[in-house]
Amino acid sequence: ESVLPKHLKPLLKQTPLFSPLPLDKRSSGNLSLVRQAVFDRKKLRFGYQRGDGQSSERTVWPLGAFFWGKVWTLLAYCELREDFRNFRLDRMEKAGLLEEQFPLDPDKSLDAFFARMGQDTPLD
Repeated sequence: ESVLPKHLKPLLKQTPLFSPLPLDKRSSGNLSLVRQAVFDRKKLRFGYQRGDGQSSERTVWPLGAFFWGKVWTLLAYCELREDFRNFRLDRMEKAGLLEEQFPLDPDKSLDAFFARMGQDTPLD
């Protein structure tokens, strides 16, 4: 943060991508789409396959992408579950942006998720 020009510092707290290492090749296509969805506040629809093989269709409000050493995940508000969920990008299939923007709802935000977990946002 200390090396950023003054006009870019406010953007640092708005950046919802967190990664200490380079991008995993398996997730690269979905990460680009997720990044666009987060910044444009567009809903995202995709097929998702859990670790046990069960599949579902999801429409989510993408809030941020995180890298965990081996996999990228999307933190989102899931309309199906009506709650926050994490999705591995390498398990997302046929992901696509919807035209519909999701509303700015303080109860369904990245800050609300971190508050629920009893943590400040990573940049606070």
